[in-house]
Amino acid sequence: MHTGGDGQITAGHGNSFTHTELSLEELICENERRRFRIEDGEFIRGFASPDGIVLMMHHLAGDGKSFLYFIETFMRCLNGEECESVPFRSLDLKSLPKDSELPFIYKFLTSHWNRKWSREKRVFTFEDMDAAYGRYWKDRETSVTIKRYEKRDWGHLLEEARKDNVSLTSFMITDMIRDSKDKKDIGLAVDGRTDGNRAMGNQATGISVEYRYDPDKSFADNARKVHVLMNKKLSDNRYRYFVLRFMGALDTTLKDALNLEHAGCFSSRISSSLAQLLGYGTKVRDISITNLTRADIPLKYGEYEIKDIIFIPPVVSYAKNVYGIVTAGDVMYVTRHIFKGTVTEDM
Repeated sequence: MHTGGDGQITAGHGNSFTHTELSLEELICENERRRFRIEDGEFIRGFASPDGIVLMMHHLAGDGKSFLYFIETFMRCLNGEECESVPFRSLDLKSLPKDSELPFIYKFLTSHWNRKWSREKRVFTFEDMDAAYGRYWKDRETSVTIKRYEKRDWGHLLEEARKDNVSLTSFMITDMIRDSKDKKDIGLAVDGRTDGNRAMGNQATGISVEYRYDPDKSFADNARKVHVLMNKKLSDNRYRYFVLRFMGALDTTLKDALNLEHAGCFSSRISSSLAQLLGYGTKVRDISITNLTRADIPLKYGEYEIKDIIFIPPVVSYAKNVYGIVTAGDVMYVTRHIFKGTVTEDM
C-alpha cells in the first residue's frame, strides 16, 4: 500500500482508498459512471467522506455477505491487528446440493440456446464494455432513499410479523405492495453458501415470487400468502439454486451479450429474444430485495466502533426497485436504489 502525490492511497491491484469532501449522494453519482477497471484488478473503492467511510465493491469481488466480511477485515486492519489474507472463493456449481440439478427441460433449453448462439457467437472486449458503459450512463442517474429504523420501530415491525406468523422480510414486502392493484414480481437475493464460509466472492443466488395484493383479505392474510410463496421456493433446492444452475449453463459470451443488449450496444436474434425472456429487456421485475439481516460481524474494534451500517445494493437491469436491508446494533436501515424518473412504489 502506498500514498500518491494526490493523497490517494492505493492498495495494490487497482483498489484504492481516498479522502474526499463529496457527500454519499455525490459519490454515488460520480462513481456509477466510472466502471471498475477489473482488467487492472480494481474491485473495491474506499472513501473517507463527510458522511463516513464509503466502500464500493464490484459484484465479482463479493456479494452482500462478503461485503460485511470485508468491513470486518478493514476495521481490524484499522485497529492495527495482524490480518490474514481473506481468501477469494467463487461458488462451485459442483458443490451445490444434488437435488438442485436443473430439470431436463431447462437443460434442453440452455443447450438449445447455446447451439443457436454458437452460429453468431462473438467474444466481447473491454472496449465493448467501455462503449456500453458510456452509452448506458449517458442519460441515466440513480437515486437512493435511506430509512433508519430505531430498535423500537423495527422491534414493533418484528412483533407484528411474528404475530402474523411470517418473517420480517415477508411482512415488509407485503407492506410495499399493499396499495398496488397489479400482480407484482418480487425477487429475493439468497445466500448460496453451502458451508457458511466467510470468503470474498459472489456466492449469492436468488428466488422470485409473483403476488397480487388482495384488498378483500386482511393484511395478515396477504402477508401469510407471500410468506408461503417465499418459503416454498426457499425450502426447495430446485428453486433456491435455479438461478445459479441456469445462468451457469449458458455460454459465458452469451451472458455478456445479454448485458450489452440491455445497454443498447449489441443485438442479435438469440441474445435479443433471450434478453426479453430473462428480464434484461423491457419487462423487468418490480422489486428486488437483499436482506442481510443482522450483520454477523463485531461492531467494536479496540478504540474504533461501527455506529451504523448502510447497505445500498446496485441498480440492476432486471428490477425497478432495488432494496437493501441490514441491521447492526439497535438500528435497521432500509435503502431503495432506483433510476431517477422511474415510476415506483413508495417504500
